Amino acid sequence: MALLALGGFAGMLYSDDSSADSLATATIKFSESTVKVSGSTTATLTFTEADSDNFEKVSYVATLKDSKGVSMGETAISTSYATGESSSTPYTRDITVNAPKTAGVYTLEVVFTETYAGADREIKVVRNLDVREPITLSVTVTNKDDSSLSITDGTFYFYLDGKRLDDSVSTTSIAIGGSHTFTYEIIENLKSGPHTYKLDTAGDSYSVDGLGKEYTFYYNQGSTSLYTYIMVIIFIVVALMAVWVYRKPVKNYGKPKARR
Repeated sequence: MALLALGGFAGMLYSDDSSADSLATATIKFSESTVKVSGSTTATLTFTEADSDNFEKVSYVATLKDSKGVSMGETAISTSYATGESSSTPYTRDITVNAPKTAGVYTLEVVFTETYAGADREIKVVRNLDVREPITLSVTVTNKDDSSLSITDGTFYFYLDGKRLDDSVSTTSIAIGGSHTFTYEIIENLKSGPHTYKLDTAGDSYSVDGLGKEYTFYYNQGSTSLYTYIMVIIFIVVALMAVWVYRKPVKNYGKPKARR
């Protein structure tokens, strides 16, 4: 039965009357599989048919869907790149995928339609795209009026939990009496709890306010909703018990009979 079911599935996937067997493969590769909300990433679509003698053409339709399978619309894929067609194999196409404004796990679905030996066959490939709300680190550096040194093309980095973030590098000049605000967005997973960050140089020493100072933020500390719900339930139980005790009838056994 399992073999029959598998054969039925394959028949739906590659439906044709030809005796030739397609040797097609298709893949999706993201340049970044984790992006910030409203950000973008490049998806490289690749289709290859090893049996080029029977291959005629291939087309595709790309759709970005949410966790419920609802399409994010035409703006989710770069203009005119949501569809494509080619008569050559292998076929490669880069498309830009625009992340929605709401964080969540989305799915890029690409359906390739291959015309092979006079018949059309479909290959569907899906890849998940993790869209996250970024954590923004921010530090303002001030080169005070009484400073004796202006900073020219200074190289600065953010440090997270003592580790330098190499891709946060920034080259900036700050005149005497001037200031500059540095920002950096993090979308990687962090451990729950407190984290420290600072802005510093790659080795140069500048006497400016804000440089080298550590700041603390708390990540994913959880919601107080569960605690609130528990406290509400406890309050309701206590209130019901109080009402029950208050309204419980008191049995009157009367005064004890006097001894004769």
